Amino acid sequence: MTAAGKEFVIAFLKNSLNTYEPYLKILTPFVEDVELQISTPAWKSVDSFHLTYTVNKSNPLEVKLPISLRVQTSTVDNRIVYVKSSKPIFVFVADFQKNTGDYFLLYPAKTFGTEYIVGAFGDASSNMVSLLGCLAIHDDTEIRITPPINHTLTFNKRAYKHDEAVVVTINRFQLAQILGIDVTGSFVRSNKPIAVISGHEHVMIYGNSEIVSGHDMIMAQMPPVATLSKVYPVASTLNNDEELIRVFAVHDNTAFSIYRPGSVTSQFIKDRTSYFEFYMTKNEGATVVADKPVQVIQISTSGDRFTGDPRMIVTLSLDSYVTEYMFVTTLDAALPSAVYTYPITIIVSESAKGKLYLDGKSILDIPHEGTPSSCGYANLEAIRINVDAGYHTVVCHLEDNAYCTVYLNGYFKNSQYGTAINRHLGVLDSSKSSSLQEMDGTETGPMTTALFRVAAVDKKPSTASKITFYVSSFIECHLLCRQYNNCALVTFEKTQNTCKLFTMYAASSALAEEPGVVISIIA
Repeated sequence: MTAAGKEFVIAFLKNSLNTYEPYLKILTPFVEDVELQISTPAWKSVDSFHLTYTVNKSNPLEVKLPISLRVQTSTVDNRIVYVKSSKPIFVFVADFQKNTGDYFLLYPAKTFGTEYIVGAFGDASSNMVSLLGCLAIHDDTEIRITPPINHTLTFNKRAYKHDEAVVVTINRFQLAQILGIDVTGSFVRSNKPIAVISGHEHVMIYGNSEIVSGHDMIMAQMPPVATLSKVYPVASTLNNDEELIRVFAVHDNTAFSIYRPGSVTSQFIKDRTSYFEFYMTKNEGATVVADKPVQVIQISTSGDRFTGDPRMIVTLSLDSYVTEYMFVTTLDAALPSAVYTYPITIIVSESAKGKLYLDGKSILDIPHEGTPSSCGYANLEAIRINVDAGYHTVVCHLEDNAYCTVYLNGYFKNSQYGTAINRHLGVLDSSKSSSLQEMDGTETGPMTTALFRVAAVDKKPSTASKITFYVSSFIECHLLCRQYNNCALVTFEKTQNTCKLFTMYAASSALAEEPGVVISIIA
């Protein structure tokens, strides 16, 4: 369950400065051609489309989409783009307004969930809005959105305060767009899996800098609550003066610590609808370690127009790190002649730096930007390397207890974006797939970092669920059992760093289907 998949949906949310066509960047790890269709199945318009393309590892695909796809009202709409491929692909979204844009990783439909915490930003002094979109892949999807404590949400021309939920039912390939001064901290629940995209159409983000004038749109797809975890390393860039780190709690009474080189500070979030934030300066690292699952969002603050526009990154927990990454840079449609700088930030175990390869070359043999910065936890370091425009790969040959992830940034003097480029997205509290179609259990492309299979399910007299997993990644053995509530490891077989089989008992029978049913899950 990485960010590679065969089915994706995307909608382009409100933007008052809408001027340029959005587009998709599509990659695949396969050498042979992969066929894909891009369509608007529910949109009845002269601009609706059903297009067929091919993509392979050597030739990333860029697809421009009609500007009329923009959803400008806070209501239910049918302007969803559906991407379906014959083999796993990666999809990045490039969206733009008048003179800046954003670029973010899209998650496949098989990873969608039913609970989300919304990360975004708001500015009461701005005439632009913060927003979120909920995208359905099933008919009769009921969605309930709890507004943040100190802000109202607007939907269908009605305002909703914290004590009243926005409730809407939508169908397959529809979306509901909700607006507000700040949608940050909204809690989304649904009766069927959905996607949630959130951000701001054009915002200035204040930090401690005295000179602040940079604005930008920020946008990202939120990960389901079920994929969230407890340990989040974060690292700032070299071009922004400050980074704003926001920690969102999934549960009430969440305690966490912020590890920095040479110091640890403890914090507490009493109410899951609130969040805690702190700043990092240039070339700094830190790690958030919580006692319950949290979500961590990283937002660059505004500098002057030459030193930093805002951009938002959904940061990854250690449990979400994978070992292979592929990505392609992009330009801003509003600034086609701009000369961008493309730094990647690699967070890696210090002992594993010699086992990382950028485009086939050891990162030890590639010049770094600045000096590596410690994340203050588990010997993790942040390394920054500038790459050329175009397609790149990062491969991590890791041993046990070693980690690596990669973030992409792109910036010009008045435009910036940032995104994760791959992640583990296994839904750890459910054995049910949430794809548009029934999964056949065979989606295991070369970028897949782990494959586990529920080989048998039966019931014990205690009514606990006994689940046997075959796992191709040793790290996943620990990850899976650690994330299930009230689970106990019963058997464990390990051969050459590969966990071949383990069995666990979960107190909740909801983790299993009926006795004797064989279930396949890709992770």
